[in-house]
Amino acid sequence: MQAGLALRLRADNNTRGPGLAGRSVAAWHFDLMASFEDCGTELPPALRARAQKLLLEGFGLPKLVTKDWQQFGDEHGNQIELLSSPDGSCELWVRIDARTDAESFLVCLVVFIIEMECELYAPEFDRKFAGQMILIKEALQASDAWCFALGTR
Repeated sequence: MQAGLALRLRADNNTRGPGLAGRSVAAWHFDLMASFEDCGTELPPALRARAQKLLLEGFGLPKLVTKDWQQFGDEHGNQIELLSSPDGSCELWVRIDARTDAESFLVCLVVFIIEMECELYAPEFDRKFAGQMILIKEALQASDAWCFALGTR
């Protein structure tokens, strides 16, 4: 099992979470997903209040897309999404828009990762890395989304 909370990039950038199949994701979006040691990709209900508090502090009030889908951050850019399930668990998604200067977003993301005891996993590269700014930037800059944003793909 993985230690602690792991954020993992979504391997296919075309859909998002249960019940959201077909949701389009732009080529310049670099997406991550939370994965928990004992619960897979579901944030246990007991940790949800902590995650929501940290998201509010770091990213402000969420936009309610549906009753089960909240977006924290820029609706069209860098954001963290909280997707709820009927059983009270949820998934945490991170979207980084490779076209933008994401520095302030990444600072808040690193704080969130540290507070939630996270590590990052990038299936695009099949590797894990600590929630350190330099490592997140290296992964972003090696991603397909970054290449697309630069026009090199």
